[in-house]
Amino acid sequence: MYVIIIILFVNIIFMGNNENFGRSTPWPIELEQHPSFKKDREKIESKFSENEELTPEQKHEIAVECFKQPALFREMILENVRIPAKVKFDGGSVLYMWLNKTCPVGCEFCFYKSPKKENKSSANELTEEGVDNVINFTNDAKLDKLVLSGGGEPMLDIEKVNKLAKQIKTESFVIATSGFWAKTELNTDKYLSQLLESSRENLHQHTTFIRLSLDSGHLEKLSRGKGFEYVKNIINWFSKNVPNDLKFKLLIHTMNEETTVENLLNELSVQERIDRNDNARRSTQIQLRDGLNFGIEYSQVFDSNPLIDLKDENKETYHDEIFREFTDYLTYRRGGNMSLQFHGKNPKGLYFLLTYDGTTTIWGATPPDNETSIYKDDYQKTVEKNLNDILTLGSLEKGPLYMQDIVSEINSNAVSRAVCIGLRDFYSRLLWEEDTTRLYVSIRVVQEYINEGRVEKETIDKWPKQIQALVSLDKETLKSICMESSYTIVDQYLTDPQLSAEKLATLYNLVNLGHYVITPEKMIEIVSNSKIDSKIKQDFLKNITKIKNDKE
Repeated sequence: MYVIIIILFVNIIFMGNNENFGRSTPWPIELEQHPSFKKDREKIESKFSENEELTPEQKHEIAVECFKQPALFREMILENVRIPAKVKFDGGSVLYMWLNKTCPVGCEFCFYKSPKKENKSSANELTEEGVDNVINFTNDAKLDKLVLSGGGEPMLDIEKVNKLAKQIKTESFVIATSGFWAKTELNTDKYLSQLLESSRENLHQHTTFIRLSLDSGHLEKLSRGKGFEYVKNIINWFSKNVPNDLKFKLLIHTMNEETTVENLLNELSVQERIDRNDNARRSTQIQLRDGLNFGIEYSQVFDSNPLIDLKDENKETYHDEIFREFTDYLTYRRGGNMSLQFHGKNPKGLYFLLTYDGTTTIWGATPPDNETSIYKDDYQKTVEKNLNDILTLGSLEKGPLYMQDIVSEINSNAVSRAVCIGLRDFYSRLLWEEDTTRLYVSIRVVQEYINEGRVEKETIDKWPKQIQALVSLDKETLKSICMESSYTIVDQYLTDPQLSAEKLATLYNLVNLGHYVITPEKMIEIVSNSKIDSKIKQDFLKNITKIKNDKE
């Protein structure tokens, strides 16, 4: 995605050394690992008449009931609260798109851990229908840039890449690739010539960038003892075929503190080099003696780890450093908001993220219970659904640090989890993972907008009594009711229609690591007293007991 992320993530084993129990991909990456948000909701009835004036005691009683069923009343807010955005976010947007899940390289440091081979399905690869819908999405949106990147290697689906190159509407089309296809000159010519022809057929005449990921990890996997041969195959093709083409360019992507690209340049005939370093954005422009110009961009190294121990007091300084890096990243690289594409004083655009299963979000701003799909939602519906969500609107208008402060009022663990795990693509999934947190922050943001005069009293009077009661409470009362609620992340998991002992094991390990405001003992108590399938309960408790005994 936006950065190349280093992670010690070779063995994801969630429950000790038990061979199969608790081993899975963390849910921020794979949405199906998290309890489903697609539940059948019971009908919400208010026991108070629409014209009845609520007493303070009644308002308090309503709020207590709401936080016993937080997902239900968060949904009520989604359905009833509409606050118009101050600006139109149509000033030129960016779409990052994961075409598939698989990758033939298999770098140990990659947090995606993309499999080298996997049976193709709509769950791990964007279908032809999905690609067609993306093309329609780009025709409706005003895109500055579309980037093929993320949890797999785009060039494995070269036919789909060529189709996109021919039909999308955008200013820039960036294809992030490892260069696995460039091991021979013949294959290099095959791939790049096709892409050149496809790009030139595009009526909108975008600029295509072949963005080659080059670092010690990729080089080790792909060089096969031949050094930079595959990289030089790509460079030589550009020198021979399009040395001065302004619409088809080579871009090398590497990381700060890496020397791999410098070693490459020592083997090339460099005529001129221009280095820039503006506001944490480092780049280099290279001109070779044969006339080829290409750029080099550098990314910050993020130490991402979905299994970070948030309870480890010996690492508090390390956690503080992660927070500082995140704040610097927002301030200097993203203009204070990673969800927006800035254009100086011109209107702002949005940063969209589209994953291989079709899930479409606004990066860093869309909560997990309100994500859209490229298979069901076009550009207009995607934007409308997000802007109609008070959490997304608040994130876009007020910024992530503002929203973090509100989350911290009742759940500082959620902030630590979202920032310290370091998976920027899944920041909003992690920050607003818990039902109670989403409900509380939704209410608080509505209150902020009411205080700003953005909501008329006549509008508030039309809301359901439960919402009126919630937004009328002062912050400390609301905070107290939320924090005293017995509803936990464990209860949230137990409502999952696809609940398994494996999911519970994953959650148990994260509870042990301090990701949630609950103790492991309390989780075992809740599961033990629950009415879930007895086989799931038995498998979970049996393995938990075995692992605890092994450790002792």
